[in-house]
Amino acid sequence: DTEVRKINRKAVAPRGARGALERVRQRATRVMCAARRTPHDWRSPDWNWGYARGTAHDAAFELRRKLSKREARENWIRSVDTMEWDEGLLCLALRIQRSVNYGRDSRNFGEVLDALAAGTYGSATCAEPELLAALRGKLGEADGLDREGEDGRDVLVACLQKLGFVDDGL
Repeated sequence: DTEVRKINRKAVAPRGARGALERVRQRATRVMCAARRTPHDWRSPDWNWGYARGTAHDAAFELRRKLSKREARENWIRSVDTMEWDEGLLCLALRIQRSVNYGRDSRNFGEVLDALAAGTYGSATCAEPELLAALRGKLGEADGLDREGEDGRDVLVACLQKLGFVDDGL
């Protein structure tokens, strides 16, 4: 309590600025909130998939940086049980985008990415059944997935492996 009074005097007393303490509190709140990430929402007007500005661009930058080394990609893909769905989906979207750009999308995963970007699968903040069905449809029978028994993360990992994620990155 005495520390708060000292802070109040230091923040307000020098120039009598009443809003100084409030600005300090707002900055502290922004820093605390920055530690908790909101889910990536593909339907958000701020998402802007495919553009150099927007939350998609910022999230892609961070994920590319996080997964720039092969060892990081190996560890990340092994942590499938703790992977956040929206981060896994963003990773897959970036890998599909790269495969399409380099002409290595023989299974047409690009169609799923186009539908995802168009909002066909909703906000994609959770594993939508239609999205999983579309991804499973791009995987062959020999890809080792039980069509009904696997959850969304396993489908993402199978797709990432099929697209060469660990070897080629994002």
